[in-house]
Amino acid sequence: MVIVDTLFSSLAPLLLIIGIGYVYRRTWLSKQSLWDAIDSLNFRLLIPALIIGNLLEADIFSIPAGNLMFLVFVALLIIAALTLVIGLMVPGLRRDAPAFTSVFQTATRWNASIAIVVCTVLFPQNAVSIVAIMMIAIMPVVNALNIWLMVRWLDTANVSPMSVALKIISNPIIIGCFIGILIAGSGFEVPTTISRSITLLGEASIATILLSVGAGLKFADLRKQVLPIGLACVLRLVVAPAMVLLGGLILAIDPTVLMIATIAMAMPTAAN
Repeated sequence: MVIVDTLFSSLAPLLLIIGIGYVYRRTWLSKQSLWDAIDSLNFRLLIPALIIGNLLEADIFSIPAGNLMFLVFVALLIIAALTLVIGLMVPGLRRDAPAFTSVFQTATRWNASIAIVVCTVLFPQNAVSIVAIMMIAIMPVVNALNIWLMVRWLDTANVSPMSVALKIISNPIIIGCFIGILIAGSGFEVPTTISRSITLLGEASIATILLSVGAGLKFADLRKQVLPIGLACVLRLVVAPAMVLLGGLILAIDPTVLMIATIAMAMPTAAN
C-alpha cells in the first residue's frame, strides 16, 4: 500500500501537468505552430541539457552497462520480430501497409523524453544514467529498423545507409548522451556557472515535455483504428516492458536498475 501511495504521489503531478497541456491546447494556446516550436525547443535544447546535467552529477560507471545494453537490445529485436510476424499474419494489417508500419513504429520506438521525466521523478539518483545507456543501446537500431521497414513496406525511395547513420548521429538526444558520458568519464570539472545553467535548462524540459504530451492527446482518433491501436498499445505498454523485466530477472540485474529500465521501456511511443 505504501508503494502504491508513493507511486501515485509521484505520478499525480505529472498527470496534472499533462491535463493542463490538454486543456490549454484546446482553449488559450490553440495554435499548432506554438506547440511545434515547444517540441523543437525540447528536442534540440532542453532534453539534451537535462541528460547532460544529470549525467554530470550521476556515477554512471557504477551501473552494469554491459548487461543492461544487452538486455534492452535483445528485447528490442524480439519485439521487432514479433510485430513483424503479427503484421504478416493479421489480414487487416497485411493489406494496410501504412497501418502496419505505424504499429511497428509504436511497438519498437519509445519516448525517451517521457522516460527521462518519469524515471527522474521516481528515481532521482541514477535514472537519467540508466535511460541514457538504454538510448545508446537501442536508438540507432530502432531508427535503422523503422527506416528499413518503411522503405520496404511503403515502397518509398531508396534510403542509403549513410543517410540513416547521419540521421542517428545528428540526433540531439543521442549527442547529449555522448557528451554527458564523455565529460563524466573524463573527470573534467565543469565550471559552476555552466553546470548550473545546464541544470536550469534541463529542469525546464520536465514541465514543457508534459504540457506538450497533453497538447497532443486526441481521444477522438481512438475509434478510427481500433485493431492497430489496440495491438500497438499492447506491444508497446505491456509486452515490451515484460520482456525487459523477464530478461533482467534471468540476467540477475540489480533490482533498482531493472525497475528503472522496465518503467522506461513501458513509456509510450515517440510522438514523431
